[in-house]
Amino acid sequence: MFAQCQQLCVYHPHCSLENDCCLQLVCRVTRNMQRATLRNVVMTVDFVMNCHTHSCCDHISASPSVHQTMDEMDFERSIWYAASSGNDAQVDRLLERSPETVNNADKYGYTALHYAARNNRLAICRKLLTAGADIFARTHSDGATAAHRAAFCGHLTVLKELVHVGGEKLVLTKNNDGQTCLHAAYRGNRGDVIQWLVEMFPTLSTIVDNKGLSPLEVAAA
Repeated sequence: MFAQCQQLCVYHPHCSLENDCCLQLVCRVTRNMQRATLRNVVMTVDFVMNCHTHSCCDHISASPSVHQTMDEMDFERSIWYAASSGNDAQVDRLLERSPETVNNADKYGYTALHYAARNNRLAICRKLLTAGADIFARTHSDGATAAHRAAFCGHLTVLKELVHVGGEKLVLTKNNDGQTCLHAAYRGNRGDVIQWLVEMFPTLSTIVDNKGLSPLEVAAA
């Protein structure tokens, strides 16, 4: 610290190390600078440790952050996470232990079937449907079914499986915006899904949403 003070003092023409007042002032300034630097370092480390929770980051941390919340830890042990990540064995264990979890919804209204459909987990979708998953369950924010999610993400094989079980009623089910699976497919620009839905259910093309827009018009909007 003394050396740092001495270095700062030479920049002042009227300062000498014999001047205790000046020395104390410079040391005080130096200490404040060091504290500010330390705070910046701590803030930087904290940001890096929590980077995986920000939407701007395009990676997922390989190890959990020291600031990982209890909600995050609970999610990683849940059937939602198992369905999303394709962990068949964990899905089996959770269903065997607590069969009712098949229709448990998270705080956003997503069930395990939503997560499996969104992430193209065909085998798990079948497993959940066999276990009694509610194929018409809807999310809280937009009222989407698992079929809406599969259509938007372009997972045609999963969508076919869902429609095989839910039939035309599922295909015609609208979300909170009055949109069907075909609207979702157009919004996601999923050509193969659009083609299949139009061929199998021609009337879907004429159904309009709450704004009076057809699926094709939604894509152009």
